Amino acid sequence: MDKIHKVTVGCPLCGSSNTMVVLKDLIDVEDRIEGCYTVGQCGECGLHYLSTRPDVVSLPLCYRRDYHAQAMGRRGGLRGFLYQQRFAYRARRLERYGHGMPESVLEIGCGDGAFLRYLAKRWRSVKRLVGVDPGLGTSVTDVDGVRLSGGHFEAMAFMDQFSLILLYDVLEHVYEPLSVIRKAATLLAPGGRLIIQVPNWDSWWRKVFPRHWEGLQVPRHMSFFTPGSLQRLIEMADLKCYGILPVYDPGELSVSLCNWSVDHWRLKSRPRELPGFAGLALLAAPLVAIQVFGCGNAGEMELVAGNNEKKQ
Repeated sequence: MDKIHKVTVGCPLCGSSNTMVVLKDLIDVEDRIEGCYTVGQCGECGLHYLSTRPDVVSLPLCYRRDYHAQAMGRRGGLRGFLYQQRFAYRARRLERYGHGMPESVLEIGCGDGAFLRYLAKRWRSVKRLVGVDPGLGTSVTDVDGVRLSGGHFEAMAFMDQFSLILLYDVLEHVYEPLSVIRKAATLLAPGGRLIIQVPNWDSWWRKVFPRHWEGLQVPRHMSFFTPGSLQRLIEMADLKCYGILPVYDPGELSVSLCNWSVDHWRLKSRPRELPGFAGLALLAAPLVAIQVFGCGNAGEMELVAGNNEKKQ
């Protein structure tokens, strides 16, 4: 079995080596990938990031073949229903941000393309729906009106621009988030919108479950954003931030609880595969609703950005 090689790095946002250790000896509770890892905070820009991390070559070893983001489109039953509700929630927000349906959509890190296929059915007048993800290998396929391409976004060439670019739970995974956003900015059509959703380091549940928080997911998550550090990233890419909003996601609490349970009781099951996991998410829903809609705090946040150009 190949071994993960670890390196110590400076801040992926500003490049500073002035780092304060925040959490050390972290292990992968969810997928049990080998190694212990460290989260540091940059003393210059304030970004929290995985300062002891796998090197670039080792990154594929951090993802199991049945990684949950790749498998979600194949889930049925209650889990499938919950994902459909999440997709509907996302689509309603997108329609509000863009004042209707966009002309073209690019989703970076689309997984198996499940959300884009949902949009194809909901937005029948959209001209192009394109998804890219390294988990798709090297293939290019057209499925249900969606073009899915395998590969790393940073290395891919695109002939056209898009009126809507999506990064759902992707930016925390990449080695150099600023490079990704700068490239995405070049693909954004005049007047278009860039939507970024990432875990929120300021979440209450991160403080309750400091080593088992769903948003950690070491060693797959490389950067941990607060609203302030996410906005700085956007400004460094010469984009305009139109707002950062909390995202309602009961899964944050249920996954964090399952992470803690599996680790504390030394259970063999993976946290998301525990019996009753989906039911626990439903039970957590009212409490998370109070957290998000009543107090404005959430485990996930969504940033809306755009360029300063007008549609032509």
